[in-house]
Amino acid sequence: MPDTLPTIGRIPLPSARTEAAAEPLSDLQAGLQGPDGLRVRTEATDRLIVLERSLRQAMAAGSTPDEFSSLVAATDACVAAREVLERYALEAALSAPAPLQR
Repeated sequence: MPDTLPTIGRIPLPSARTEAAAEPLSDLQAGLQGPDGLRVRTEATDRLIVLERSLRQAMAAGSTPDEFSSLVAATDACVAAREVLERYALEAALSAPAPLQR
């Protein structure tokens, strides 16, 4: 019987992690994995905070129901992105080798 990929409905899910999957999917991921990862994460988080603040100000200023729904969705996306960056940092810290004791 041939191997079949798991699916969600008709959408095939990726198979187990491969070498190709180990490559960064975006410039942000490459930056996070690079030597300046902490700076990249901090800058991305700061940009998300500014964007989220401006979205909340737009909501408070008043909008149509459709605009409000879009603003809420964008705000939720900012919050989720910040959570992903925080989790990424935590996972990186937990997987880093412990410093040598003297």
